Amino acid sequence: MSFTSEEIEIFARTVMESRRIKGKAVVLCEGHISTIKENIRQSPTMYRKLEQMPDANFYKACLPKNMRDSQFFNCGDRIAVLRVFAKLHELNQENTNSYLETKNLFALIDLDLQIATINNYRFSNTEEIFEDLYEQLKIKHENLENHVIFTTGLIYKEAYFLLPELQELFNNYKNPIFFMGKRLNLENLYICIIKELKSDENLKSHFDLAQKRLSFSNLDINSISNLKMSFLNEINRGNNDHIVKLLFLVTQIKDYWEMFYTTDILLEKQFREQLSLEIARFYSEKDDDSFHLTAIFKSIHNRTHKLR
Repeated sequence: MSFTSEEIEIFARTVMESRRIKGKAVVLCEGHISTIKENIRQSPTMYRKLEQMPDANFYKACLPKNMRDSQFFNCGDRIAVLRVFAKLHELNQENTNSYLETKNLFALIDLDLQIATINNYRFSNTEEIFEDLYEQLKIKHENLENHVIFTTGLIYKEAYFLLPELQELFNNYKNPIFFMGKRLNLENLYICIIKELKSDENLKSHFDLAQKRLSFSNLDINSISNLKMSFLNEINRGNNDHIVKLLFLVTQIKDYWEMFYTTDILLEKQFREQLSLEIARFYSEKDDDSFHLTAIFKSIHNRTHKLR
């Protein structure tokens, strides 16, 4: 969603003048804000609802319970996040009504296959951030403090909703979860995604970058057709955990998440939002420092509170 310069400034001022951010980490993230944006000129205070939007809610719920004082704000798409981040730095130098300390300002954006340029930052684009933060699917803890703008370690936030370790959670969820007319089975989902790789326009357009990201693997990356067969062979061998993360480095998966549904029509509107919060609780309780989001959020918390 695009913003005018005026809307970006109103947005930034609303964040920085919120008393709730005082002494806390402020984390800008991607996420829909259409209902809020529509009312910006009539009621800038609508932006206070940003913290309750689904994406911000998910990230906050991922934190271990004793670290949930960071404030997350949906900002729209990836470009909007970066524009708000830059505007906050600009405005905060002269605004006496601000509760923001710029050393406590962070951003988390999707990796994607399209590289986004970042101005006036130590890393010039999103791929440079990714390459400094991650190596062979693992987060480099020693480099976390190099960053105040982070990328996800998989292509989108939604990739973390579809990892193999979540199968039991889905099996036991309070409402049955369906995908393409059948009870959700993640292995079937992965096979479906792989078989449709040749229809992934983003992958076609940026296959050179996909090849670069996958170059450490044993996959045949000479063409999308070869890559498809390599993925299928690995899935058939049962190497799901590793191979799925490789898959989620390079291919579109948001549409597949949005195809999850339940049989209760009354719950459909909030179904995926509630399910994503259950996934966040899973990661929060697991409290695994090797998990990308946990490592990032702990680094943010510790730096804000000067812990090491």
